[in-house]
Amino acid sequence: MKIIPKHIIETLNKDGIYICKGFLHKVTAEEIKKEAKLAILNEEKYDYSFGDAVKLYGKCPQYPLINGLFDCELFNAIADGWYDMPNKYESSIITHEYKSDNMASNSFLHADKNHALSVFLYLNDVDEDCGPFSYVPGSVGYGSRLRMSGYKNQLKQHKDLLYLKENVVDVIGPAGTLVIFSTDVIHMGGCVNNGERWAIRGHWRP
Repeated sequence: MKIIPKHIIETLNKDGIYICKGFLHKVTAEEIKKEAKLAILNEEKYDYSFGDAVKLYGKCPQYPLINGLFDCELFNAIADGWYDMPNKYESSIITHEYKSDNMASNSFLHADKNHALSVFLYLNDVDEDCGPFSYVPGSVGYGSRLRMSGYKNQLKQHKDLLYLKENVVDVIGPAGTLVIFSTDVIHMGGCVNNGERWAIRGHWRP
């Protein structure tokens, strides 16, 4: 029987974002974090202003919990239903954030230039000081119009969106918190003031 997560798709269609605190049990999130730490140690890292990051493409049997975490029936059904067409799971990105960089591009409000559906999981408890994912409620339509208009100058976009800063909502939650969002939602990465943030996210594109 195919999973049809209608309530999630309806929320994404309406708001561009769906949040579920406690989607994974904290013990499960901790086990995934152990694999994430191994991946950070063993895989080639890419330049990331907030700390360490690696990208995993396709199958990764050396990390059995991460392998298939996102490329599964539930999330593929959500992506297919939201896009209203078959689409392709692209990659997993693991991030370990432990430092601040106020000049990093994703520390400013933005909508992504290349549209995707993103699924984001916290692997540790995240509060205001741990660099939480942040977004502007009700902004998905505006972000979509920016992208469709060919708004490619990210620095100008950052400056033009500063007026929305007072509307930003931080996603605070325990390990296992799930965020599914359209990258058209105006969003930003938080700066770590104290502690750290471990997260893993997956992307789908048509």
